[in-house]
Amino acid sequence: MHKIVPFTLGLFLLIVSGTTAVPETGLAYSTSCNTITGEWAWFTGGTVTIYPDRTLEHSLGNSGTWRCVDPNRGIFTLRWVGGGYIDRLTLSEDGRVLAGTNQFGVRVTAKRLN
Repeated sequence: MHKIVPFTLGLFLLIVSGTTAVPETGLAYSTSCNTITGEWAWFTGGTVTIYPDRTLEHSLGNSGTWRCVDPNRGIFTLRWVGGGYIDRLTLSEDGRVLAGTNQFGVRVTAKRLN
């Protein structure tokens, strides 16, 4: 009487498996937003530590919060208290590089430390 639509079944399987593929690029990201946590060598110098509790801290004195915008595409927003900067960053497929811009169009990059 009821038919299972293949798309619905496929979507269910993606959710259950914990991984979502982006067909256009072939990239796959974990659906966990915590893939961004850890220590990063920041483009302005120093180290930025991103914590699982959605806070972040720069070794040179700034701090803020972060938000997972799209875990399927590895997109995150970082909001800094000092200076009011808002960085929109994308995590590379291998999880080692963050890259994007802030609200002023300034290029922001970071490399994961170990």
